[in-house]
Amino acid sequence: QVEVKKKFIIVTTAVKQNGDSLKYADSELRKNLDIVKEAVSQNGESLKHANSELMKNFDIVKTAVKQNGNSL
Repeated sequence: QVEVKKKFIIVTTAVKQNGDSLKYADSELRKNLDIVKEAVSQNGESLKHANSELMKNFDIVKTAVKQNGNSL
């Protein structure tokens, strides 16, 4: 449980600085709505690294496109 929490904090911090770092997160964290939203808020093109279900999430896509119109 502690390791999962540490990974969450590390990945959240990384994607806030560079959304594209989402590509280095393990698949479980790429399913996390909060992490993906942070990533696409910082870099809309990081949407391509999100879990396929979150790539269909309206709010996530809207945030990505708002950040970068070429995100799709």
